[in-house]
Amino acid sequence: MTQFGENIFGSGIFGVIIEQPSKKEIKKPPELPRVYDKFETDFNHSGLAVLENAYKVKITEVLNGEFILSFFIPIKDEKFQYIQEENYVKVDGQIFIIKKIKKQRTEEGKLLAEIFCEHVSYELLDFYLEPVTYENQTISYIAGKILENTPFSLQYTELDYNIDFNFEGGNRRKALFQLLQQIDGEVIFDNYNIAIVEQRGQNLATEFRVGKNIKKSVQEKSSDEIITRLYVFGKNGLTIESVNNGLKYIDSDNINDFKYPKEKAVYFNDIDNPNELLQAGQKYLQENNQTKVIYNIDIIDLSKIYPVEKFSLGDTCRVLDEELSISVTARIMQYEYYPYDYENTKVVLGNYQENIVNTIDELQDTKSKIDNLYNKGVITPKNTLSSQWLEGAIDTATNQILSGGGYIKQDARGLLILDNPNENLAQNVIRINENGIGLSTTGISGEFRTAMTAEGIVADRITSGQLSTSLVKIFGDTHFYWDTNGIYIQDPADTNKYITIDKNGIRYTTDDGNTFDIEIGWNGSNIITEGKEYSKVKITSENGIEVFDANNNERLKIADLGSGKYGIQIKKADGTVTFDVKSDGTVSIIDGSIDITHSDGSESILDANGLQVIFEKDAYGNPYSYTIYDANGQRRYLKGKRVATFFVVGSGDGWTDNVLENLSYGDTIDYYVYVFLDLIGEAWHELATIYNQVLNDTSKTETERKNILSQILTASCMAIEDNGEPDNYNYLQTRTAEFLTKQIATSGIYVPEIIAVDVNDTVAKDSRSSPSYRTIDFRGAVMRAKGYAKYTHNGGTVWWTFYKDVRIIMQANGTLDVDF
Repeated sequence: MTQFGENIFGSGIFGVIIEQPSKKEIKKPPELPRVYDKFETDFNHSGLAVLENAYKVKITEVLNGEFILSFFIPIKDEKFQYIQEENYVKVDGQIFIIKKIKKQRTEEGKLLAEIFCEHVSYELLDFYLEPVTYENQTISYIAGKILENTPFSLQYTELDYNIDFNFEGGNRRKALFQLLQQIDGEVIFDNYNIAIVEQRGQNLATEFRVGKNIKKSVQEKSSDEIITRLYVFGKNGLTIESVNNGLKYIDSDNINDFKYPKEKAVYFNDIDNPNELLQAGQKYLQENNQTKVIYNIDIIDLSKIYPVEKFSLGDTCRVLDEELSISVTARIMQYEYYPYDYENTKVVLGNYQENIVNTIDELQDTKSKIDNLYNKGVITPKNTLSSQWLEGAIDTATNQILSGGGYIKQDARGLLILDNPNENLAQNVIRINENGIGLSTTGISGEFRTAMTAEGIVADRITSGQLSTSLVKIFGDTHFYWDTNGIYIQDPADTNKYITIDKNGIRYTTDDGNTFDIEIGWNGSNIITEGKEYSKVKITSENGIEVFDANNNERLKIADLGSGKYGIQIKKADGTVTFDVKSDGTVSIIDGSIDITHSDGSESILDANGLQVIFEKDAYGNPYSYTIYDANGQRRYLKGKRVATFFVVGSGDGWTDNVLENLSYGDTIDYYVYVFLDLIGEAWHELATIYNQVLNDTSKTETERKNILSQILTASCMAIEDNGEPDNYNYLQTRTAEFLTKQIATSGIYVPEIIAVDVNDTVAKDSRSSPSYRTIDFRGAVMRAKGYAKYTHNGGTVWWTFYKDVRIIMQANGTLDVDF
């Protein structure tokens, strides 16, 4: 059976004709994304649609953190109708919820949508758990209570000792992560199944190494949060003095590596035993007394080719980059991968984990609070403040202060009032010390955006029923006065210059109010003194708006430029016009250029010499990698050297069959893989035409033709997987692979073969193919190829009817920038 194969490597435009054996089912590519209705509960069927045109499908998971999916899909795809918020998408066995749809039009005019999804485990955000306290209960019992009355279930937990647990109320995802933080555990989400483990992952022999699988690596080191002296406090102010030689603090072994001790206090409010408190403090100090290091690595995921290279989130692996002096073993803290593309995987490894447990919950809570402003009467439907809100705000503040509780603690920096007994979980914080009073809504280390010190009061908002004063004065770069007559803004360097805002409107004067250069009245009247220059800007009825330089040369003009054509002119100091835009649509640039700097740092420059696109500059600012388009055509330079100007790349995969006949133990047989690679587009059509002109040019020697053809086209074929029906002793092994195609005359020299194809052309295939031709319905080219490999029999029996499959990767690169 002949058919198109799935393009599992994500390019979306290159298909491959494959020869499939009739007696053996071939291993399928990864299951494509599927979309399900938002009310669906069974995800073991095809759903609403299979999203075969989705691309750049990316999954990101952070250890005890975010778990998200994103992908692109054409808006004109008929299945885009199923891409709706809250519908489900299943990718790589995991279920995600569509949360955001971002539609866009590209520079090429394509209509695309970028889809953002959250893992189904985020549904725990929608389930509320009332305040609850459990004393001396097992971890599995508490986790079960957190997940009770939700679709989620606890599959198992490696940690199951008895603890006390107190939750102040909130969504159940927040409760679960609070439990994980308390027991120092990690979570594994498998759709609606949850497992709690002591540590995810394994210690693997897997290496990320330059020259093997690392494409890009970045090392980040930070000493911002190092602690070398830790004050340790427990329940009701308990200290470690009785078990620590009378000291409230402990020092790390590396305390002398720094000029001063780096001190911090930590509170374990659930510990009432000094020895346990000391152990908890020592563990905390050990985790925070070193420089924090992370490694961001872009890799080629070889595990999709060689299973022995497989790795997972939480695994401990080795990172080697000799030129960056990196040779470390670290855990994978973040894993970003494309299920259908093995070349674009990213991992983040490190010796620490950021505490991001509550980030998503806080964002969700913040959104709810903002939405509820309408319901609470703070904001009207016209987005204005309600007149009743101010009085309500005063009453609310009074009630909050009178009815509020909180937890009071003292550390080296003063007194703390917290909304949570664990200071690391506290959000609303008041700190009081000799410098003043500060209020934070972002934790003990957050900004104190509301504060009262000896210098005054700082606040984002001051709510007042009535401010009683006869005059408000604010002094800075300008003097600001506000009294019963209006607002008065004065230049302190020249008191004759000021602006007034009063019942007459807005007025500006430079002579203490004798005349007003600019006056805007409430009745719509506007006054600007005719012909008066304002900071080198002059407005007249004859010449419009003129801007002058320091030497009073006209440099910019907006006016009637003649014949009723209004426009803009920019001039040199000598009066020569360099830029001219008129209302009839004409734009002139004289002796100049248009320079555009793009968001990725590249530049485009259009001038009299043509268009130059600069991708990179050297240390002296000279173009380093760039392309020039001018009367001579297109020329591309890479690292200062001219290279091919136009690349077309095709890639794909295919399978075939081969009968292995009565091999003896240790025997080797050669076999072939028959593949057709579709190369779509005008560029491939043109390249194929030129390629065959050279191939059939008898005026050149066969060696000359081979050398030219090698410049125009390069191709490769690699066997990556083989399947068969081995018995218990016989295993199939692919040994080597190379590329064989068309022979030049009778010389024995082989080169790749490509055929220019017009719409509905019929192209002959290899004689082994069935049928032996194919009708092509696109304009482009076809590559006809045979991949060559070897098979060695390791044991057991190989029958006459035994079928052998081999799957290959193909890639073709072409350029039109070849002289011949």
